Amino acid sequence: MERLYEYFRNKNLEEALLNQLKELSKHANTAILYLREAKYDNLYCELFIIEAIARSLRMVFDAIASSIEKTRKSK
Repeated sequence: MERLYEYFRNKNLEEALLNQLKELSKHANTAILYLREAKYDNLYCELFIIEAIARSLRMVFDAIASSIEKTRKSK
């Protein structure tokens, strides 16, 4: 989450979105591997990480939608 706040301070939402999607993909792949290997403790940890990333992605999408709306209103 700290990286996400840094992106917001820099106002680089595109970079934040791409990095969060990469992180989500990495953790989803790891979760699938743990599921196949029956390493359920590790799997649950990955699922918690995935949930946290999904929440931060929602923040990024909200920020993007908000900036688009502000841009439309200023025209």
